[in-house]
Amino acid sequence: MLDRAASTVGFMMYGSAIFRIKQNGYFKDFDGLVAYDPARPADTRVDLTLATASIDTQNSAHDQLLKSGEFFDVEHYPTIHFASESASLQPDVRSR
Repeated sequence: MLDRAASTVGFMMYGSAIFRIKQNGYFKDFDGLVAYDPARPADTRVDLTLATASIDTQNSAHDQLLKSGEFFDVEHYPTIHFASESASLQPDVRSR
């Protein structure tokens, strides 16, 4: 299980119209598990459930838009569930 006090489920959004936009955010309410063994990284598993109404971008207007029927539609879809199907080793692109 996740240690919620020591964990964060965050995201970054990018967009452009007249200006380029970069917005960080996170979900305050989530549960699940992340299983990782450094000796067997290909066996990594992730299973997360996020409460859509708990989204927080530090901008209330953006939060309301994301909660609306235009995006997450929190009234009809109160959760988002992510479950990994596989894991594979990839080179660290940040080291290039």
